[in-house]
Amino acid sequence: MSAARQYIERADAVQWLKNMEAESANVIILDPPYRGPTDAPVRGRDDGAGGQVFGLFGFLHNLFDATYRVLKTGGIAVTFCDFKRTPEIGRIAGMAGLRVNTCVAWVQNRVGTGGLFRNAWNPILILSKGSAFSLDRSAVPNVVRCEPIHHSKRVHVYQKPGAVYMHVLKRVLKPKDLVLDPFAGSGSSREPAIALGAEWKGCDIDTRYTTKKRK
Repeated sequence: MSAARQYIERADAVQWLKNMEAESANVIILDPPYRGPTDAPVRGRDDGAGGQVFGLFGFLHNLFDATYRVLKTGGIAVTFCDFKRTPEIGRIAGMAGLRVNTCVAWVQNRVGTGGLFRNAWNPILILSKGSAFSLDRSAVPNVVRCEPIHHSKRVHVYQKPGAVYMHVLKRVLKPKDLVLDPFAGSGSSREPAIALGAEWKGCDIDTRYTTKKRK
């Protein structure tokens, strides 16, 4: 078992965030399933972005409400999503008080086949509580070029490379800052957060990706 997975608690994401201290986190990583009750799942129910969550509006509303409560002023929510979901995410996040600060494009060369066009990039919405904090005013582009992890090497079907997280986290994290990942899965957001001197906590509802807390 990887070191990252040794720290992942089993919990419902929204309830886990609700149990966190208010205004305690600098960054929250959000990578939930997005399919609604009328959408046909690509691979199966609750299967990441290709899965299904009933009561999608209520689910996201509760998630963003909890996110807003836990974030410090100036903190950000790094939100992975499909491009088709960006308008509704912006609206629901805004209802919770979060701002759509910017969008980071994750660009890949390995895109596979299928459809009229195959996505060569994925949006990562950066939501903020108030004006987003940044370490400096450097002219860093909102594009990260990184190949996805090959399916044969993934711990989780939607595991993201650490470099994708690092591109964002290195702009906002100071030592001892807190990063929360309520959809932790493989725990791949932990290593870049720890490398930057931050504290990291994660949970997942799927027992395949969780372990008991260390004593």
